[in-house]
Amino acid sequence: MHPDFDALVLAHVDTIRRIGRSRLRRRDELDDFTQDVIARVYANRERLRDLGRFPQWVAAIARNTSSKWNGKGIPLPVGDLPDRPVGEPDSHARLEGAERSLRVAQALGDLEESDRDMLVAHYMDDATYAELEREYGLSRSAVAMRLQRARQRLRGRLRHAVVGLAALLAPRRERAFGAPSMHSSTLTRVIFVGVGAACIAGATLAPPGSSMNPNDATPAARVDLALGRPGGKDSRMSSSQDRLSLAKITRENGSVVIDGVPSLSFPGKMCTYAGALEAAMAVTAHPYDYTDLMGVSGLAFRVRWYDADGRKWCPSASVGEFPEEAAAIAKATGWKGSAILFDDWANPDVGRYASRITAAVNAGLPVVTYAGALNCATIYGYTDDGEQLYIRSYFNQAEPVAWDMEKVGPMLEFLEGHTEAMEPRAAVATSLSIAVDHWRVEHGAWDVGRYLYGEAAYDRWFAYLDDMDGIPSEELEEFRHVSLWTYESLLDARREAAAYLGRAADTLTGDARATVARASDVYQAEHDLLMESMSREGALMHRTHGPGIAAWTSEGLARERAVLAQAAEMEASAIAELTRAVALLDD
Repeated sequence: MHPDFDALVLAHVDTIRRIGRSRLRRRDELDDFTQDVIARVYANRERLRDLGRFPQWVAAIARNTSSKWNGKGIPLPVGDLPDRPVGEPDSHARLEGAERSLRVAQALGDLEESDRDMLVAHYMDDATYAELEREYGLSRSAVAMRLQRARQRLRGRLRHAVVGLAALLAPRRERAFGAPSMHSSTLTRVIFVGVGAACIAGATLAPPGSSMNPNDATPAARVDLALGRPGGKDSRMSSSQDRLSLAKITRENGSVVIDGVPSLSFPGKMCTYAGALEAAMAVTAHPYDYTDLMGVSGLAFRVRWYDADGRKWCPSASVGEFPEEAAAIAKATGWKGSAILFDDWANPDVGRYASRITAAVNAGLPVVTYAGALNCATIYGYTDDGEQLYIRSYFNQAEPVAWDMEKVGPMLEFLEGHTEAMEPRAAVATSLSIAVDHWRVEHGAWDVGRYLYGEAAYDRWFAYLDDMDGIPSEELEEFRHVSLWTYESLLDARREAAAYLGRAADTLTGDARATVARASDVYQAEHDLLMESMSREGALMHRTHGPGIAAWTSEGLARERAVLAQAAEMEASAIAELTRAVALLDD
């Protein structure tokens, strides 16, 4: 099996589950349905001659399979197998399968013992949240966050460890009430938890050619179970803040470094604020991933265009570190943050906050800041008593590099406390309201005269694209740069909108669930449209590979302007669904 095919299968698990959520009559069949579709995909792989058509091909299989499930009950995955003998696996296949199993076992074994035990208890022994609360002495939200963190770390390890996914999947049946667990062998338990947890979570895999480093993306956080805090306590931090972190802290040769803070890189997560905040939260007791942060903040649903007298162009479409978004994240996640935006951007004098930064690092709590071209980054260590800071930035993915403290800023955001997160249904309802407001409001809540939102943003962008002859020649290259950045930010955001709404649908029932699932499908279709256009030979809207402004011909502009117009229409359709969902959730 070609590794690209395995990667594509895992990368489209979200698509399969989203189709299942929107089409299946019984929600409790979603996991079995997902495994069935994956088995069919592998069984029919020889019929796919062009990997570029994989998204449409797998979606068609999922839709056809959902019709069979709705019409005939639960089918056996072998129903669509090709006409060839199956037989027993040969020695090579058995060896290959054993090697895959060992890799999954190793990936699971690399998890913290508490995380691994909780995964096994929940997914293998069918332990309920209530049982896990009693067993571990945690609140329901803390249990949910621990399971989410464990799944994220496991998925990171499986990104390159698991190949030939179908060989490890078996049909899953519901356990009868009171019956013992169905999987008894240690190897089977490891395989099922390793792959099952990834599928149940709707695992996404870095597509072929991605620069994402799995070792950086999900490093293990070593937990001090007895104290619930990192090694070494700074007297300037309260004990309640100290317990917020689950990270190990390494202290050597005058340096203090929080272990396990993920690296950052383009183009995977274009909103640097959400990316840096995700990295900061990754080593805490309350982690939230990029998808959730983009969703609850409304950034996943936003389109924005900077427009003001004087300076017309600003590539700020993906910026999220505004009071409105930060407040939404704090409300949904329960995190209490303290953001400092300096008045003097040219001379921020970050040294004023040196003791506060080092205290946060000593407590195992990374700090979000700016590092280079106003892109957000994560402070995760220091040396020379805080004179130099170790920073994860979008432009530095190598081993730790120390920055002079005075070179960061002019923004700092500290994680300073945590309260109970919003109940999932309420969080979803709030995020959907933000999405609808972002589409309908003309100006944002911050700096009203500068930023156009929603339909108004599209209209202004289209106006410039339609009349590029009216743009002074010295401004054309900057306009091109802003257009490319806005386009790729839109692509990133709509991918996250589809994923977030897919998760949100799982927390809902009835008409609200179906409505949110339909909106998820629309955003995914919009993302696919934008991606297909950007992937065409000679595409203009490509930040790294697109041609210069001289190649922006009227023909090329007309083609991509039509794509953007179609994307805007799709968004209007998705917003209509979300508007209905908000009304249903308010009842």
